[in-house]
Amino acid sequence: MPTCFSSIHILQILVSVIFVGLLLIYLVLIALFFFNFSFSQTDSFSRSSNIMHFFFRLFSVAVVSLDIFMDQTNKVTTMLFVHSIGSVVFLIDYYNRIPYYKSSTSEVYCLAISAYFWISVVLLLTDISGLEIIKENVIYIIIIGLGFFLYIVRSFRVFYQRKMVVQEIDEINEEVKLDVRFRYLINVVKNSKKNK
Repeated sequence: MPTCFSSIHILQILVSVIFVGLLLIYLVLIALFFFNFSFSQTDSFSRSSNIMHFFFRLFSVAVVSLDIFMDQTNKVTTMLFVHSIGSVVFLIDYYNRIPYYKSSTSEVYCLAISAYFWISVVLLLTDISGLEIIKENVIYIIIIGLGFFLYIVRSFRVFYQRKMVVQEIDEINEEVKLDVRFRYLINVVKNSKKNK
């Protein structure tokens, strides 16, 4: 056990401070990205209009409460199960209603939720299986599988947008989907003008 003034302990504190700084920079960049790099909202449709932000707050409180007050016997499996259920709920909500109308924000949100789903499910299945060879190589499974999984999710999202574009306007029954259709068409027109 290192003492408070040993070199390894000072190195661990330094690395922790660096990673906390990187986390803060990441959070600021996500906030700037969400608000279109200017904190004045000109587009009222760039945020989600559903109540999932409330569910997210309740989910966060529940996860922290379970982590603090649970005994250590089955804590890891229970926490991984709770995270897996939460990620499934967020993923289903994303595909039931497109929560962010701005395409780049929607894509980042979709990939973040999908990554959360993949990581939590892989860790849960690894913990349940109990196989040592999988536990030793779980980081490689997560990283390699995450690349493939995010590619598939992104392809499905693009397919969904294109399918919406070719639908008849009469068949689109939600204002959100109609807005996505027109924003997608506007992007196509902008890109075609750039290529000329």
